[in-house]
Amino acid sequence: MYKNAAFQDNTKTMIKVEYKGVEMVVPAISGNRIYDDLIKTATRIVEYVPPSPTIADVQKEAARRMRELFSARDDRHLDILISNNLREALRLWQEEEGGGALSASKLARKQQLRWFDDRMEKIRAASNRLEEMEQIPSDYKADIWWS
Repeated sequence: MYKNAAFQDNTKTMIKVEYKGVEMVVPAISGNRIYDDLIKTATRIVEYVPPSPTIADVQKEAARRMRELFSARDDRHLDILISNNLREALRLWQEEEGGGALSASKLARKQQLRWFDDRMEKIRAASNRLEEMEQIPSDYKADIWWS
């Protein structure tokens, strides 16, 4: 009667099930006719198995970490912030190469820009390592993979 019953996610609030060749999603609550039938007929409901992470998932996590690093509102804002930092770093480098001594505040800013660059490179390197894995770990969002 019912086939391929499976929870839709870890909350176990919705069940995807096939009935007479028609696939449907039903709430897992008592009083729902189909759910009650599943229980009455002792239909096995398979636990939710999340899909394997993809390279796109890893790239999204890397972008999220970059946005967080720069306190960016979105990807476009992040691009602007990175571009502005790059331009500022170039101006400081040109001033220093031109023989001018940088003030204490400019030296501090130069160190801050270097710190941001180092963090960006660590995020990119971690993303590259994860993307190259044959099977991306399910906990790829955990900090352990990004440090």
